[in-house]
Amino acid sequence: MSVFRPSRWPRVLRSVRMLGLCAAMVVALVAGGCSIPFGLPTSGSVRQLSPVENQPHPVFSSPEGPVDGAGPESIVKGFLAALPTGIQSDGFAVAKSYMTKRAFAGWDFNASVSIYKGSPVYDRVDDEGSGKRTALDLTTECIGSLDAHGIFSVTEQDCGSGYRTERFELAKVRGQWRISKAPAGIVISSDDFMQVYRQVVIYQFPLAKGVPVPDNRWFGWRNWRTLALKELLKGPPAWLRDSVTNFNTAKVSLAVDAVQQVKGSMEIKVSSSFATLSSENKAMLVHQMRMLLGDGNGEFDLRVIDASGIDYSHADDDLTLASGQTSNRIYSLGSSGVVGFNSSNLIRVGQPPVFHEPKGLVFSSNGGALLSDHGQVT
Repeated sequence: MSVFRPSRWPRVLRSVRMLGLCAAMVVALVAGGCSIPFGLPTSGSVRQLSPVENQPHPVFSSPEGPVDGAGPESIVKGFLAALPTGIQSDGFAVAKSYMTKRAFAGWDFNASVSIYKGSPVYDRVDDEGSGKRTALDLTTECIGSLDAHGIFSVTEQDCGSGYRTERFELAKVRGQWRISKAPAGIVISSDDFMQVYRQVVIYQFPLAKGVPVPDNRWFGWRNWRTLALKELLKGPPAWLRDSVTNFNTAKVSLAVDAVQQVKGSMEIKVSSSFATLSSENKAMLVHQMRMLLGDGNGEFDLRVIDASGIDYSHADDDLTLASGQTSNRIYSLGSSGVVGFNSSNLIRVGQPPVFHEPKGLVFSSNGGALLSDHGQVT
């Protein structure tokens, strides 16, 4: 039995070491951790904090293939149960055993990831009495989805009504039910998703090369480094493209489809086109790689070598970037009123009239306005 229990502690400890706050590390351990420890105090009184409750971590055992005589619903259930292990370790070897050869060859598991909560509902579709072919409609309470680039979203197409229905077609192969057609992508519960996927931040830089903009992605734990680096080299996503800089003007790619650990440091091998980048773009691209693999640590030990063997690991040694964080507060409309986000604190700043479907709001520290679903501004 293979057991997988990912932990966020290495990320917390690396972030604390990045700030050089040994005392803060002790506090973080006692208090239950801190995901983004920017602006930690280095002096002042000690405050007692309530411990963070540990979240349950399911134990993933290697699932087995279908048993003889299993019905269509059991086949689809077994297929879904095998998907988390497919993402994490076995490359969908067990999931494949629930499918016909033709179905597996045509199944695009990289297309998207559909995330649901609760228990799926299975509805058998009439097979017209043939006994050799049938279908199941799988309905799930939709949370959202990941696209092929690891970007999470909730769209009308994904979860327009809050639920999503996908059809699995099944056929009998040598007397046993197998999936003959599966919807593209992965269907996974929110609990399993949090265990086998890792949130990764690609640090994009604005045109003025100021404070980096976090570009949040989700990738499977097994090969997240390689997938994240490929996405970094593709350039900023469409929604950020007009606000940040693409430093990979030479279309540099990975020369080796893996990130290797060599003598205690991570080594990235890139294509020879890296040499054609300007000195500034070389420095920024190396720095982006360093922050990506170091979870925001600009001092992360990293080696970057091109296909001809030239070492660019120190291209960003003399790089100077503007630092600091914006003091502008972000406002949002919740069920309990208008709230303001200042750093990590959530502050309620106003109680608006009850709107069925508020269309929008604009707010500043001096007040603001709400637009109701009937076009009324308050």
